[in-house]
Amino acid sequence: MLKVGPTVGSFDKQALKTELTQLKDAITSLRIQNDGFRVENVNLKRLYQELSTSNSHSRDVLTGKVTALTAENAKLKSELLSKIHSEPTVPEKPKVVLEKPKVLASGMYTNSSKYVPPPKRANWVKPTPLPKKKQVTFQEPPRTSNRPTHKPPVQQNKKPNVSVNLSTRTKPATESRKPMLKSYT
Repeated sequence: MLKVGPTVGSFDKQALKTELTQLKDAITSLRIQNDGFRVENVNLKRLYQELSTSNSHSRDVLTGKVTALTAENAKLKSELLSKIHSEPTVPEKPKVVLEKPKVLASGMYTNSSKYVPPPKRANWVKPTPLPKKKQVTFQEPPRTSNRPTHKPPVQQNKKPNVSVNLSTRTKPATESRKPMLKSYT
């Protein structure tokens, strides 16, 4: 007998065994990966449950706080309204303390940043306004011209506006002058 080499049937067997081994290795790696996903899925479910529990607890606590604050707000509002309607309060005027400026010498005062209001006179009376000027119109007699005209002269009624001062306390503009200072009188 002659042996030439492996036969064709043995090559097919060997190729099939190799392919079968590769497929078994792929299945094993997929099983390992699947087990890892199962562990991760269990961990994610546990975290979701914890977050859900924490969220519901936080919501309950916040709802309780909001309810308490709303009740307190309503109570304060009712107290305020009862105070407003029961006691009419008059706002107090702040008392102004008048300070006399320090005099260094006659006519010289110290510099101060505080405003010192001038003293008010007890017998001060509001000044009465002067009466308003009224306009009076006068009629002038018509002027006749020396030239001969064909038409008879037409009377012209001019009404000039002249302001007349009805007040007896003021002087005409020609007699007015600057008021004299108290130191000159």
